[in-house]
Amino acid sequence: MKKITKKQSPDVTFAKRRQGLLNKAGELCVLCGAEVAVVGFSPAGKPFAFDHPSVDNVIDRCLSDSNNNGNVNADQVEKSRKQYMEALVKLEHQRKLLDRIRKDREKEAASGRDTFWWDDPVERMDSEELEQYVASLEELKKNVLVRVDEMEKANNSPSRFLLLEDDQ
Repeated sequence: MKKITKKQSPDVTFAKRRQGLLNKAGELCVLCGAEVAVVGFSPAGKPFAFDHPSVDNVIDRCLSDSNNNGNVNADQVEKSRKQYMEALVKLEHQRKLLDRIRKDREKEAASGRDTFWWDDPVERMDSEELEQYVASLEELKKNVLVRVDEMEKANNSPSRFLLLEDDQ
């Protein structure tokens, strides 16, 4: 085995293998009555988990089991538990953010005006949201410039959008 070198292939492979891992963990619980906890992080750093009955119960059982004869590194388990709790906090933050965005969209739809994500007021954004907003704007600008180049090549005519390119 060796590390995948293509840029998008690791993400696709990870997504497929993660789902298989979670399915197998679920099967262990159903077929064998096992208590299972799987906590992991994607290559992008996003957490995923499967637990039955709960991660805390499984970890507590590992730590208190006197039959493991020291096979479980308590420091590593505690570190994993801390990462899991941090991931839960992050997930909750993302859920609240998504709920707020949905409510804003519903208000906008009810008012009858169409808006785009770049029309969102920056005053209500925290620093993380602002960083994402700036990155998205830069990506949008890049995509527009690529499209302008494509159109120029197709038409063999100079661009009327030179101002955009000069701002880079």
